[in-house]
Amino acid sequence: MKFRRVLICTVLCLVIGQSHLYADQKTYRLALFAPRMDDAFWPLVKNFFQAACHDLNMACQVYNAQNNRFKMREQVQKAIRDEQKVDAILFMNFKFLGVELIQLAEEAHVGAFLLNAGLDSEGYEKVGIPQNQYRYWLGEMLPDDEQAGFNLANALLDHAAKKDASRNQEGKIVMIGLNGPTAEMAAVAREKGLQKAIRNRGDAKLLQVVPVNNWNSKLAQHAFLGMLSRYEGQQPGVLWAASDNMALAAFEGTKPIQRKGKSVRIFGGINWSPEALKSVESGEMTTTIGGHFMEAGWVAVLLYDYWHGKNFAQDIGVQIRSKMSSLNQGNIQAYIQLFGDGNWEAVDFTKFSKVLNPDLRNYSFDLQTIFSQFMP
Repeated sequence: MKFRRVLICTVLCLVIGQSHLYADQKTYRLALFAPRMDDAFWPLVKNFFQAACHDLNMACQVYNAQNNRFKMREQVQKAIRDEQKVDAILFMNFKFLGVELIQLAEEAHVGAFLLNAGLDSEGYEKVGIPQNQYRYWLGEMLPDDEQAGFNLANALLDHAAKKDASRNQEGKIVMIGLNGPTAEMAAVAREKGLQKAIRNRGDAKLLQVVPVNNWNSKLAQHAFLGMLSRYEGQQPGVLWAASDNMALAAFEGTKPIQRKGKSVRIFGGINWSPEALKSVESGEMTTTIGGHFMEAGWVAVLLYDYWHGKNFAQDIGVQIRSKMSSLNQGNIQAYIQLFGDGNWEAVDFTKFSKVLNPDLRNYSFDLQTIFSQFMP
């Protein structure tokens, strides 16, 4: 009888140990505030985020501000003031709204996590850094947009050099660019990386970079065709675009004039959008830089650990910079075979948590670590 009681107790302890996350803790609620859902990027963010929250047993809601900063503010106010308010909000510094949202979350005692686009210097002067002046501003995870813009420019120019692309009278490869709105920090940083790449090279000339409101495809195509007409005699052969959708729209715009030899044949963008993956696979698009749509999912992991007693600040810091990677002809097939359909539910996000994996030494938020889950 005594042996039986010991056996039952042992089994119960094992069961409790396996399910302590969900049995003895509340279900935390997260809200992600997207500036828009009509582009290729934010739906990717949403899908990855939802898959992570599902695995970690956290409730989540995604809001679409429809490119309206006032609408986003109203959505945040509702989420943090409802009777069942959320435990944390995830948001970007959309149209410089970040400081105000951090302050609203602080007043409501709701966690705040900045992602995708950070504050400007004036903003940091007002609120400091996470977990310092503001207790409930827990962290920021921002893509290294400057490096992404730099890498994209070099990848395109290197490809052009290998393909022996046409050069101008100075012997330089001529590039034009399409960027996002100047009111978004991501666009500013990406162009900064582009300009740095041009300065560091002696074989390239950048004619112009046109900002495009709301990263809109139709506006991007119109701006691109305008540049082709404006610089027809200067032989632009490479297009740097700060987003995939603008790069693809530009390519579509050149199809009617390709026979005349006026098309830009080397182009690339940023985001890893499904359409861009297909274009890279077919050999039309040179490269797409991305992976930063995963940030909201990684933030969900960090918040899970934070609420379960492990402050990520001690391991990875509070100002986290995520690296973006290039998908090109060399690695596109492996990615598409695993995740081309956006099947992020196949990933086990509990494997990234240090609370759930006490032997995990470092947070590994990268594509290669995801790939490792599917390797024999």
